[in-house]
Amino acid sequence: MTTEPTPGSAIPLVEAPHGRTAALALLTFGAFVVGTGEFAIMGMLPEFAASLSLSTADAGYAITAYALGVVVGAPLITILGARLSRRELLLVLYVLFAFGNLLSIAMPTSGLVEVARFITGLPHGALFGISALVAASMVERNRRGWAVGRVLSGIAIATLVGAPFSTFAADHFGWRVAYLLIGLMGFVTFLGVLRFIPADTPNRKNSPCERSKLLATRRCCLPCLRLPLGLGVCLPFIPTLPACWCILRRCQSGALWPLWCCGG
Repeated sequence: MTTEPTPGSAIPLVEAPHGRTAALALLTFGAFVVGTGEFAIMGMLPEFAASLSLSTADAGYAITAYALGVVVGAPLITILGARLSRRELLLVLYVLFAFGNLLSIAMPTSGLVEVARFITGLPHGALFGISALVAASMVERNRRGWAVGRVLSGIAIATLVGAPFSTFAADHFGWRVAYLLIGLMGFVTFLGVLRFIPADTPNRKNSPCERSKLLATRRCCLPCLRLPLGLGVCLPFIPTLPACWCILRRCQSGALWPLWCCGG
């Protein structure tokens, strides 16, 4: 059920079919799953490289492929999904995310794995943005910041719980099992969106051409350029830390997951 927007509010208030607590919890879980999918390889890079007979440096191209998918996917999905409702777009993106992770475990060569990781990265940025909008639409205007913060806390939980769990799973069962679990959790989130996220009315008048023109404006371009430049300073070093730690300490990679539990 959708009510009219309140004065000064651009987002109409939407009632969740099973309560907003369940809906916000689901969106938080979804952010956790996507965040885990992003950070997982950082703790299991040595196993990933060894299983595909690659050097650690060459295995890092899988991370690059995922990052390229994020960069390409966010504006592309913003344009192509102009006429879809938020709920419809969430469903499509979680299917794509789950499919990409499951495809990753089925690929026999490093090149095909990189293609699968690129596909998996496509919905990444849009999922966080749309989840934040859906969360904001289910609460009053003065609580929207709280709702968005609660949903995006799933990313922090992913670094403290998801990443070490993935490292543990990869060490004991293989990296493919870790991505299998992430893919299955993505599918569970898809089913949760079907049940708990309220249906909203799409604006069929939105045009992909108008969206593309909006992305070309200075107001959108500058933040889009600032973020990659800022994150690009620190993020390239994080995936190499597990391999460096194992070399310097001469330890097995299985000793890494307790470190991730402590925040890396």
